[in-house]
Amino acid sequence: FRNGVSKSHTGAHIVHQSLRQVLGEHVSQAGSNVTPGKFRFDFSHTSKVSSNELDEIFQLSNLKIFEDLDVDTKIMNIEKAKKEGALAFFGDKYDNDVRVVNIGNFSKELCGGTHVHNSHDVGLIVLLQESSIGSNLRRVEMLSGFLAFEFMSNAYNSFKKVANILQVQPSEVSKKLNSQLQML
Repeated sequence: FRNGVSKSHTGAHIVHQSLRQVLGEHVSQAGSNVTPGKFRFDFSHTSKVSSNELDEIFQLSNLKIFEDLDVDTKIMNIEKAKKEGALAFFGDKYDNDVRVVNIGNFSKELCGGTHVHNSHDVGLIVLLQESSIGSNLRRVEMLSGFLAFEFMSNAYNSFKKVANILQVQPSEVSKKLNSQLQML
């Protein structure tokens, strides 16, 4: 259970930083839920996230996973953590000493949760959906680890079945479907 949660929790930190890089530094966490193999991340943002932005966010997130970034934690004074650029939710109350989680040079946040030791331990992140949950609040729901692999495997098998029905190679499915739809 703890191992599965740690994959999702580290994945949430990676997605948070990816959101900030793609959408802007105004993005901040508004909530999250991490469970083995699944997580959701709520964040502040003023508009719908486009398909291209979502692709970029999840390509960057998975790239960082595959870069084998070390994940380490340090206990330090909160003022030092702030000076070093650690993200914190300053509406929250913190003690003088805080736990800072670093994912390589990519992400640095205050966090007391469980994490993997290296980003590659997350395995893979798959986006299930992005939605609005209120005024200027968005949510992304994702899979991690084996559940992400299983989802991708099932999706690819379905895609191969469609290719077989259309009697084309998988790389030709969209071209064939477009051709079929134009004849209607």
